[in-house]
Amino acid sequence: MNESGLPSRIREFILRYVTSVEQLELLLLFAADPARSWTILQLVNELRSSQESVTRRMKQLLNEGFLSNTGEFYRFDPSPPEIAADIPELIATYREYRVRVTELIYSRAGVLKNFSDAFKLKPTE
Repeated sequence: MNESGLPSRIREFILRYVTSVEQLELLLLFAADPARSWTILQLVNELRSSQESVTRRMKQLLNEGFLSNTGEFYRFDPSPPEIAADIPELIATYREYRVRVTELIYSRAGVLKNFSDAFKLKPTE
């Protein structure tokens, strides 16, 4: 465990791969039933989210190698398979420390926003 109270490997996994709670929820949904294929519309209904948001998160998961897609269907298909090694511990950690995991995700987003804000052009006086 580290200062966040989360296992170090899981903290590192979240910081590397997870950009939002919605994305985490999608990843865990896919991992819970790896044989199942989902459409964007099914995921929107399952998460009660917007199509735009789910589509954006799905693209992230595809780009990171967690999912594959055939036509309109997506399924859990980690490539390389090693990236899924921490998923069972991630599931258990999220179940037990949901608030801490959520705080870590939001703190990551805040750090990235502050970093990007540093590059915004400011008007000269």
